Order: sequence, then C-alpha cells, then structure tokens
Amino acid sequence: MDRKLESRTYHLSPNQLNELYRKYGRPGELSPGRPATRKRRRLDAALAALDRKSNSVLMPSDED
Repeated sequence: MDRKLESRTYHLSPNQLNELYRKYGRPGELSPGRPATRKRRRLDAALAALDRKSNSVLMPSDED
C-alpha cells in the first residue's frame, strides 16, 4: 500500500474561521467552550522528583 502523502492549505476569511470555531471549538478545546485539561501534573511530579534527588538544589532556610 503505497500512499502518497498530500498537504493541503486552506485560506479562510475571518467569518469562516469564526464559524469553524463556533462549530468545532478553538484549538486547545475539547468541544466548543470546554477547554482541555492541562497535562502538567506529570511534568510537575517529575521535576519535583528531580529536585529531591539533586544535591545541588538550594532550599531556603527557615532562619531569616
């Protein structure tokens, strides 16, 4: 099955783009008006684990 990859470019007017956004939602939305959840939990947990392992991370002292 040799498939030829194609690329298509569409030029939309602002009204056409707004109509598409209203129908399907904006980029980053699951559906119109419903934002997608941010996928930072995994990254935050990984960075926190790296901070705990690293001896070069300076923690603020309780004494001021």
